[in-house]
Amino acid sequence: MNWISVKDRLPDLHDEVWEDGETTIHYQASDPCLCVFNTNEQIVAACEIDNDQDGAIWVSVFDGNVLQTVTHWMPLPTLPSEVTAHD
Repeated sequence: MNWISVKDRLPDLHDEVWEDGETTIHYQASDPCLCVFNTNEQIVAACEIDNDQDGAIWVSVFDGNVLQTVTHWMPLPTLPSEVTAHD
């Protein structure tokens, strides 16, 4: 797999809904991706677009922090079809 510049394209997005009892937010999000941010750091994050935002944001799947400087991304590899336990 090769790195994809966010200037060239974003990952595929799907519709999401977030509700907390009082507020409902409709937005679009990608599946988690491996991202490059801060020039040379890598992290797993999802791309999100909200109708109230200007452009996309990238959110860490580990702590929910918004990443400001994502430059490239690539899909995560597929999971193995069978996982075996090791003793």
